[in-house]
Amino acid sequence: MSDRDSSCRIRLLRDDVARKIAAGEVIDRPFSIVRELIDNAVDAGANTIKVDLKNGGIGSIRVSDNGSGMSAEDLALCYHAHATSKIESVDDLYHTKSLGFRGEALGSIGACAKLSISSSTGEEGHRLLVENGEMLSLEPHRSPRGTTVEAADIFYNLPGRRRFLKSAKAEGGLCRAVFLEKAAAFPEITFQLLNDGDVRLTLPASGITERVSTAYSSVFTPRLTESFGAGQQGFSFTLVHASPAVYRRDRRYIHVYVNKRRIQEYSLVQAVEYGFSSVLPGGSFPVALLFLEIDPELVDFNIHPAKREARIRNIREVHHAVSSGIQEALETSTLRAPFPGSPSPLKSGHQDLSGFDTRNFQDSAAERSGTGGFTPSPDTSSRSIPSPRNGGPLSRVSNIDSWKGISPSPRLSPNTRENTGPGTEKPGLRYLGQAFDLFLLCQAGEDLYLIDQHAAHERILYNRFSAPGQESQGLIVPMEIEIDDQEPREFYGELLSELADLGFRGALEEKQLTITAIPASYRGVEKELEAFLSDAGGSIRNLLTALYADMACKAAIKDGESLDDVSARELAREALSLPDPRCPHGRPVWFRLSRQELFALVGRT
Repeated sequence: MSDRDSSCRIRLLRDDVARKIAAGEVIDRPFSIVRELIDNAVDAGANTIKVDLKNGGIGSIRVSDNGSGMSAEDLALCYHAHATSKIESVDDLYHTKSLGFRGEALGSIGACAKLSISSSTGEEGHRLLVENGEMLSLEPHRSPRGTTVEAADIFYNLPGRRRFLKSAKAEGGLCRAVFLEKAAAFPEITFQLLNDGDVRLTLPASGITERVSTAYSSVFTPRLTESFGAGQQGFSFTLVHASPAVYRRDRRYIHVYVNKRRIQEYSLVQAVEYGFSSVLPGGSFPVALLFLEIDPELVDFNIHPAKREARIRNIREVHHAVSSGIQEALETSTLRAPFPGSPSPLKSGHQDLSGFDTRNFQDSAAERSGTGGFTPSPDTSSRSIPSPRNGGPLSRVSNIDSWKGISPSPRLSPNTRENTGPGTEKPGLRYLGQAFDLFLLCQAGEDLYLIDQHAAHERILYNRFSAPGQESQGLIVPMEIEIDDQEPREFYGELLSELADLGFRGALEEKQLTITAIPASYRGVEKELEAFLSDAGGSIRNLLTALYADMACKAAIKDGESLDDVSARELAREALSLPDPRCPHGRPVWFRLSRQELFALVGRT
């Protein structure tokens, strides 16, 4: 037999090799040890947990708790593979409420680090020493009630794995991230983090909102942090979120917890995104932590050694409840509208004019003083917007009567009482002109308003499309929408019922949805409507919201279109009367600058 044939023969691995392979599945970096040891401390009923790192966790990791502790008999078994006190039978896997249940953590740590465990149940304490997965000693040891686990010299016996570790600072940062993830889910427990003997963070027991805003103080502030809860049969959830004024360009701070474990579940991240989609600019993501509690029989965590993933039986129902619950909560939240008296968020967070460099403002203003981007009202050279197609309100307009058709509201009166909140007209509104063929400049009292003409028109049209009880207009050629076999028939029945409230008429047949009439205001966007209905799926509310937003965006005045004075003035009046001054994609419709703020910018007192 050749050497090659001999090397291909199947053989059983030695125990020491098998242990190291198993350890690599559970423990791949120092932060994995932090994660597993905190889980054990929580399961032990601790109300105080301390994590002490040396050299970013590469030197050692010590986790101490004041939980139930372990007896000498427990210590003698705990470092073996699949030794656990949390389950006994296969059936227990599908009912467990503990964070740990696989019995792999201490065995895996003992296979790749020098492990020391000191524990006491309140009587006599003991200390266990383990190296290379083998017990070195188990002796009586004086210790307080609870358990202290120390893993030192990480991957000392796996030099290949140790070479892949990053710097102490990088590994310590990952350990801190896991520490915060665990602390966020258990606000009733006091957590403390030390690095090289220095206390870096202490999180006393508190409520969920306070815990999250303290743990993630760089993105959450108590004044701009809210939380709310909702529930249905089989599950409930709590969402802790920052104001929509605080948002990011990535999903880094959308965290999803299921039964207090943080998991990677794109469907639920997407549900949070959908919930915030109407109050955030396009391409922006919320700062939010979602805590789901699901009946253990409806969720399976036994699919990943580190429990980073889960199978949720009713994921579609949970997705809908989360996205719709967030939307409903935000609709009633006072945080939704731009803050009166201050600018709306422009980038990642709330912009404060007090930090604006007036020298840069003055320099840039001087550079623009030659040609400029501002079109003054008296001698404007702008073109009128094309007249409405067949008089429909979707069309771009050039006169006041057409604007009245879009969103009627009473005319301004110079004697109107001042009210600067959203949803009220501004007294003595004075149109000044158009800047950059996009922004309308207006003055009302002591305030200067910059209005995004596209966002404003988009919101006006969106409100028009979503208004119930609209006049119907029959279609010469009915829309015939083929039903998606993956969607239940009840979905299309509910969809047709929702559409009927808006002025649609149609019928649901065996494999087809036929639309025979649409609201009169939808003229001109029939193709967009048919495309959306053909791709119907998921939440009906999300579908209709996306439909209105897409049609409004396509029909609204675009960036670069100059308005005549009459149209611009009427659009400004409508924009400043909107009850929700954000476009359907979350961008602010207007930006307000007070006289005092403007004087401060140019150095006047």
